Amino acid sequence: MTGALGVRRPASVVVIAVLAFVAAALDLLVGGLVLAAGMISAAPSAFEVTLGIGAIIVGVAIIVVGVGLLRGNPVARVVTIVIESLSVVASILLIVLAPSSVGNVLPGLLIALLVVLLLFRPDVVRYFRGLAEDQPAGP
Repeated sequence: MTGALGVRRPASVVVIAVLAFVAAALDLLVGGLVLAAGMISAAPSAFEVTLGIGAIIVGVAIIVVGVGLLRGNPVARVVTIVIESLSVVASILLIVLAPSSVGNVLPGLLIALLVVLLLFRPDVVRYFRGLAEDQPAGP
C-alpha cells in the first residue's frame, strides 16, 4: 500500500493506525454511554455531560490522527509521538505513586512504548518524509 506521498506504507504504520482506531472507538463508545446514562437519570450532572462530550471529541480527534498516519502526514506522526510519550510519563508516574496499579497501567504503558518505538523505525521515518525505500532516512 502507498500513502498520498506515493511511498510504500510500512506495516507498522497500519498497526499504529489500527490501535488508534480501536482507541477512538472505545472513546466514542464510552462518551456515548456516559451521555446516554446521564440522559436516563432525572438530571444529568455537568460532570457526566462534560465527560461524555470530552470522550467523543477525543475519539473524533484520534480518528483524524489515525487517518493522517495512514496518509503519511508528518504532523500526525508528531502528534502521536507527543501523545504516546505523555502517556508513557503518566503511566510511569502512576506506577510510582500507586504501585498497586501496575497490573492496570502496564498494558497501556507497553503499547505506548511500542507505538513510540515503531514511529522511529527507519522505514517509518522514510514514509513520513516521503522518501523511497532505497533513500536513507537521515538524522
